[in-house]
Amino acid sequence: MRIFAKKCYPQKNIADIRAILRMRQDRSRLAPIRKVVVGFSCHIPTKRVPITKRRMMMVKKEIAEIKKTLRPESNSFTMLCGCYVHGEDRERATFKTAFQSLQEEDFFKYLDVFKKTLSGSIGKTLFNVPLSKEQQELQELLYELVTDGCKDDDKLNEFYDRITGAIETHENFVIFLAHNRYDVPGKTSDDLEMEDASEEVFSHILCAVCPVSLTEPGLGYSEECGTFESMVRNWTAHKPDYGFLFPAFNDRSADIHEMLFYNRSVKSLGDQAVLNFTGSGLPMAAEEQKDAVCKIAENLFQGELDYSMAMAVKEQIDQTIEERADMERAEEAELDKEKLKDLLERATGQPISDAEFNHAAQGVLDEGEKLCYENLSDTRTLELKTPTVTIKVKTNETGTPEVRKIDGRNCIVIPVEGELTVNGMKVETTKTN
Repeated sequence: MRIFAKKCYPQKNIADIRAILRMRQDRSRLAPIRKVVVGFSCHIPTKRVPITKRRMMMVKKEIAEIKKTLRPESNSFTMLCGCYVHGEDRERATFKTAFQSLQEEDFFKYLDVFKKTLSGSIGKTLFNVPLSKEQQELQELLYELVTDGCKDDDKLNEFYDRITGAIETHENFVIFLAHNRYDVPGKTSDDLEMEDASEEVFSHILCAVCPVSLTEPGLGYSEECGTFESMVRNWTAHKPDYGFLFPAFNDRSADIHEMLFYNRSVKSLGDQAVLNFTGSGLPMAAEEQKDAVCKIAENLFQGELDYSMAMAVKEQIDQTIEERADMERAEEAELDKEKLKDLLERATGQPISDAEFNHAAQGVLDEGEKLCYENLSDTRTLELKTPTVTIKVKTNETGTPEVRKIDGRNCIVIPVEGELTVNGMKVETTKTN
């Protein structure tokens, strides 16, 4: 028996059926949920890429698309839940309300909080985090929160328990959880949206974990007394330290095997928190990826890595970023060890054996670790450093700096075009000594 879900089921359930079918791809992970679809086969007409070929990471266009739903006119949020964790005994106060019932001012404040969890760039504040096989129960819990719209109090309390257990801090914090339903518009071959040709309803949850602290003491004006008095200090939620989107929106479709994790700062506790919560650590941060490439290049060319070779590596990376500006496919956005080796060979013109590269990368880049091109170089800026001087040059507005030997000393020579000021004073550049 074949059922055509697009004709026989309301749009509301199509996304759920698709998600269930994706779960069936891995029979070792979600056996209990597989029973939902036993007894019939479901054919869903779609233009989606086959599961085996789907891209397993979100890219910036998809993040931007979800971020657009965080607007008042979208009107797609259904439920807002929260849990305030405070005091030495980790006491909890929970709340739940329909998102659309919020006062206008509160509505905008909450949207700002959730927008923050989708801000920044991949590898810097946003990370594609897979759910490990050991976290089947977590995956099922998150999926149930998505499908029932965060209405089950028992499931919510279980979720709060997991978050609270994952965060290693004695400070007060609040967990905000929002449920959203995004009617995904179809797209033409030239990437134009077709609002009246929806292919899927992307049901998902957004979570934000915000530190809570007392407002600063100060003097405030009292209209009643006509003077300034000590203000009442209130407990205030700040911008989120971390959060996540589940399921991920890979290839503009729900992917329950991954989440998009937000980590405000590499100095925060996000890495340990996500490890405790999902069983998977965060991928290398952007700065760590850049440092890894630098270290590998230094190890490879020990003492022979000169200025021209380093510039060639940067130019090769910058060129790749510009050629693949949209980064639509994972293979374009990322590079593994083999691609990095090829890039260094092309840039330096020197052959590199697998043994040489593996030795240089040992202890720097783990097997299977992937880097993001955009994290390896700032295409707009070139930075030169000595122990006492740091020079930043806009690459698109001036000539390439050179290293020359002048009077027996190594010097950095930067072309001067246009006006030159020294401590704010305009100086004449046509005169020479």
